[in-house]
Amino acid sequence: VIDLLKDMDKLARRIQKRRQAAGQLTLELPEVELVLDEEGKVVDTRAEDTSYTHTIIEMFMVEANEAVARMLNSVGVPFLRRVHPTPEMDSSERLKHFVTVSGHKLPAVVDRRALQILMASVRGKPESFAISLAVLKSLTRAEYSPVVEGHYALASDHYCHFTSPIRRYADLTIHRLLDAYFDARDEAGMTSHGKRKKIKSLENIPTYDDLVQLGKHISFTERRAEDAERELRKVKILELLQKHIGDEFTAVVTGITNFGLFVQIHAYLIDGLITIQPCIKRFIGIDEID
Repeated sequence: VIDLLKDMDKLARRIQKRRQAAGQLTLELPEVELVLDEEGKVVDTRAEDTSYTHTIIEMFMVEANEAVARMLNSVGVPFLRRVHPTPEMDSSERLKHFVTVSGHKLPAVVDRRALQILMASVRGKPESFAISLAVLKSLTRAEYSPVVEGHYALASDHYCHFTSPIRRYADLTIHRLLDAYFDARDEAGMTSHGKRKKIKSLENIPTYDDLVQLGKHISFTERRAEDAERELRKVKILELLQKHIGDEFTAVVTGITNFGLFVQIHAYLIDGLITIQPCIKRFIGIDEID
């Protein structure tokens, strides 16, 4: 088992290196786990485990998802892809402005390579989280669709979700399609030379139009579930912070407007707004502002 794990580690690192060379984006966005008491109330938070064991699993999952998508694409059947379009021009311009204000630069044309160089230049620095968050906000949201558009962040031409059929319906549709493929392959049989005969068609599979509608529906329910989880986490953390009113926390500036600063408390990853008046009082040391 130990030898197998060592081989997995080596292979995952090779896969990661290849994917990064192809343009895959990796953002430094730490997560926190909520520590609950016996009554389900949040009593603390702790940093999420970021050891390489998680990356090993992620690399194999991404490879499996991509391999299945490539195979289904070669068969020529429509299927639910995980689509991540190229960022819109306006989003890239806002990102360039934020990066410039943060003391860094982006070229006139913001492509994946430029984003990779940017993320490498800020890795481990105080502004890393803020810039990673700005890059994330500049990206178009991924969705489910049969449209052949590729996955921008993963630098993948053909990608689908396959590895979690017990918790994601999109993955279940892929498993059903694979069942139809294997049934058709077995029915086609072998040639006299011992090769598999070409599959003519798959039976009882969704049409392209069916998948368009299904993709819209599960993309919506996915966003709704994520929003609900985010809101619940926020409520739980705010209940915890009620006990810390008046305490000081380390925070990262995540946005600047003409009415104040948006900041995120590092320990709890929760956002808030400091309006412009308290900011000026603190920075220039006066008590009253007209």
